[in-house]
Amino acid sequence: MTNYHRHPTANPLDGIIIALMPSTPSTSSTEPPPAQHIPPEQPNMHQFLWIWDHRAGMDAEHLVEKYGVSVSHRVVPQRAGDLVGFSVPDHQAKWAEYLLLRAGYALTVPLLNPANAKLLAKAQTHGASRPTGGSERVKRHGLTDRLFHGIDAILGIGQSGRNRNLPGQQTWQPARPASPLAPRPSFLATIKQLIWGD
Repeated sequence: MTNYHRHPTANPLDGIIIALMPSTPSTSSTEPPPAQHIPPEQPNMHQFLWIWDHRAGMDAEHLVEKYGVSVSHRVVPQRAGDLVGFSVPDHQAKWAEYLLLRAGYALTVPLLNPANAKLLAKAQTHGASRPTGGSERVKRHGLTDRLFHGIDAILGIGQSGRNRNLPGQQTWQPARPASPLAPRPSFLATIKQLIWGD
């Protein structure tokens, strides 16, 4: 199982090199596949996990990074049904949770704000969305982040491709009530007012 999660003593390039190497088939077809290893949550970080679906984990990462969230400690799936995810700093976790649920990522970790469950329900009913705004170009945080996105730019779809995969922007601000329009005087009434005054 390839996992980009960095061990404290591991070289960060090892995970990338292993990921690019062809996998060797198992000698026995009766052996069950090994269980996915999910690294423990890091101090001062919050880990988000969800079941891998048709969307790449890099799409979710790109989404939250557009809104200023730093991503690290990625969990990369190997097959359907595996978990995928990443960690974010504790102080950005509630904002990241809001963004992920609104975009339709069904998180498998307990929610920081249980009221956010309605965001996922709305995304599943009416379609995924994201807030208006967000950075045009995502700021990269550290060497590992630059490596992941550099490889994505070379071997993957890159930042412009990730932008195309983002859910559409939608404002969820309540609509302002329309101010009632004063009745417009008729043409004849306007002429009378001009000639004779009030």
